[in-house]
Amino acid sequence: MDSLAASSHKANLLPRLNSSLEFHEQSHRGVTRIAVYDPMSGKQYLLNSAAYLFAKALNGERNIDQAYQQLNHEQRQQLPQESLQSLVNQWLSFDILTSEDSDHKAQTPTNHWSNLILNPLAYKLPGFNPEPILEKAYQRLAPILRLQALYLGIGIILLGIYQAFLHWHQLVDYWQARFFSPANFLCLLAVYPVVKAIHELAHGLAAKHWGCSVREAGIQLLLFMPVPYMDISDANKLTNKYQRMAIAGAGIVSELVIAGLAMLAWLNLENGLLRDMAFNALLICSVSTLLFNGNPLLRFDAYYVLSDWLEIPNLDRRSKHFISNLFERHILRLDNPAPVTHSREPYWLALYGISALVYRLLLSFTIALFIASRFFIIGIGLACWLLVRQWLWPTCRYLYRLYRFTQSRQRKTLLINASAWVLGLTLLIGVIPLPQTLVVNGVIAVAEDSHIRAQTAGFVRAIKQPAGSPVNVDQPLIELSNPELEAKWQQLQARAEEVRLRQRQASLSSPIDAAKHSDELQFIQEQLIHLAEQRQQLTIYSSKSGILSLSTPNDLPGRYLTQGQVVGYIQDNGPSIAHVAVPQAWIRDLEMSTRGIEVIPHKQPFMKLSGALLTSSPKASRELPSSQLSDSHAGNILVDSRDKHSRKTLDPVFQYRVQLLPPEADNKDIHAHIPVGSAVAVRFIQPAEPMVKGIQRQIHRLWIKFKRLNQQPERA
Repeated sequence: MDSLAASSHKANLLPRLNSSLEFHEQSHRGVTRIAVYDPMSGKQYLLNSAAYLFAKALNGERNIDQAYQQLNHEQRQQLPQESLQSLVNQWLSFDILTSEDSDHKAQTPTNHWSNLILNPLAYKLPGFNPEPILEKAYQRLAPILRLQALYLGIGIILLGIYQAFLHWHQLVDYWQARFFSPANFLCLLAVYPVVKAIHELAHGLAAKHWGCSVREAGIQLLLFMPVPYMDISDANKLTNKYQRMAIAGAGIVSELVIAGLAMLAWLNLENGLLRDMAFNALLICSVSTLLFNGNPLLRFDAYYVLSDWLEIPNLDRRSKHFISNLFERHILRLDNPAPVTHSREPYWLALYGISALVYRLLLSFTIALFIASRFFIIGIGLACWLLVRQWLWPTCRYLYRLYRFTQSRQRKTLLINASAWVLGLTLLIGVIPLPQTLVVNGVIAVAEDSHIRAQTAGFVRAIKQPAGSPVNVDQPLIELSNPELEAKWQQLQARAEEVRLRQRQASLSSPIDAAKHSDELQFIQEQLIHLAEQRQQLTIYSSKSGILSLSTPNDLPGRYLTQGQVVGYIQDNGPSIAHVAVPQAWIRDLEMSTRGIEVIPHKQPFMKLSGALLTSSPKASRELPSSQLSDSHAGNILVDSRDKHSRKTLDPVFQYRVQLLPPEADNKDIHAHIPVGSAVAVRFIQPAEPMVKGIQRQIHRLWIKFKRLNQQPERA
């Protein structure tokens, strides 16, 4: 948008093409472009034919006007004259052009500290040349890049998906039981770099397979986690888009194959370190890969695969340019041509630009608020930095560009309109009501009278009713045996018979001895009555009607049960009850603003049930109803790591009971049943409110928590 009105100094520059550049032709949707590759920096730029001709005309002996006149004299394809100066300035900054008089070459090398300040969530450490390592690796591992190996890998991936579908509940149980333990965290840290190193090795081997070099490899800090990387930008010189897609997607495919193998290993390994490592590898190579490397909205592997598949180079930058162009053409009424080369490009550019912007903003602020919940000052500072970096700074830079444009054309009204639109859109985004929910974890509890307990100690002799079968009141469930109790019963019976005979004999000769034997017999009979009650308790009966659920039914026969030990429960026809623990900061919103309750079982994420709030604890406590609600399992409540039961919380919580109902049921007597002990997510639906108010409320909660934590040592 800048005009050719530049200083005479810049107009008299004698720029020339950088001698180290390489040029390759590429076809995108039938349009031939020139890929300019800088082997020194590994960067690539795409020029259309007109820009390429103009760049070649700049040979170090002509200035900008002379090069333009030369092309005009030869009647060759040209660029608009008013855009030449800004284009040359851009090429100089990208080192496509060089000039002895250019002040662009005075720029200092990239400062790693400045990069860390500009983008602390993705900081790249200095790397090394991996070519010698890759050459040796490729000589040994070249067979895995054959087509047959690809088919085998796809088979492993499909088999792993099928097994994960069959054993989904077991995976969820293992996640809840093992993933959040401190020992598993160390295991995760050990597995993660190994998996990512294999990921990057796959990129490097694929690049070597198609004759590309890898200039650099190293470590980058992604979301503060060390992650290996390889610079495979040399693949951009390939003319076949499918080869470029294969190199970009090799890492994703390798991780999915590892996920399939890890799934099979997890199914066949015994509990222990190796099984934990297999489970962690499964999570990293499936969930993490699909959320980050496999997500085209982030500039990772899937982004470059999508860009090559759509044949839209620089998809991210061009989508931003296209959206700003739409704003200028339709809102500011500028006569700017659309920056597209194909009839289908506008749809893809608009869709990708809006989706990527929204997703990245939400992801960044979610990460910032999560960090603020643990480290308040750092998290709030990061959120402010993200607001400036991803919204305020690009907006101000765009308005400044419009300002320079309006100054050159004396169209200040245009700048005022643009500023008003940007300010209006910003305010509109902040005041549009958005749905709000409070999400906590819960656990399905069982009523106290539903427990099946051993009334007396003994060995399990027989299970009268199989697990999962319907039972009625007073129906025998489990039969126990107690050899010691039986021996004592027989001894007392024999003793009672002996005393009874002595009493008869004494009644004829000595009334005093007969009275003594009568008292002894009465004492023995009382013991027999007590033993008879214990013998009767060796059979466990159902206390209510419902469905029988036994813990480890296959291991029960022959097992010794202590008195009072719980062996199962009866799930009756009444409603399932979920116990939840709610942070103290949420209580006011939950009790005054809740419009509805939804319950989603962890093992059945597509099943959504409605709920009704029953009762809450009268005051805050620091004890959870179940360890499943703690962060050491699958919950979100922080607990004291010194508590071996994982139930003592760091912050006060309120306990609630939520009754489950199917959302489509008009009859409230129809209830939903979920197995006792199952983990659920409970969503308390709040009124819609503007984004600004929601962020303000969240920051206020975090501030209250921060103040309370800082005041606790003073009270102590």
